[in-house]
Amino acid sequence: HAGKFFDLKEFGMYWASTPLEYWPRGQLERSQIVEDFGSEGFRYGDRRQELVVIGVGLDQAAIEGMLDECLLTDEEMEAYAQDADSQQ
Repeated sequence: HAGKFFDLKEFGMYWASTPLEYWPRGQLERSQIVEDFGSEGFRYGDRRQELVVIGVGLDQAAIEGMLDECLLTDEEMEAYAQDADSQQ
């Protein structure tokens, strides 16, 4: 594809928010899903965003730096977790 392009797709619910009864029945498939949850375990599960940036002559370090600035700090993440826990 040439030129500017933006595509946003919805792929459904996160596995972490999908009742186990709707998960694949096979042990291999389930273990692959759980493996995708990452080192933080089940607290946030597979909830994350993934970006793909394709182009010529892009400054990867600058792009990563700008995106990193958007991330929550550890303190902000903990405050969010405490607030979310208090609402359950």
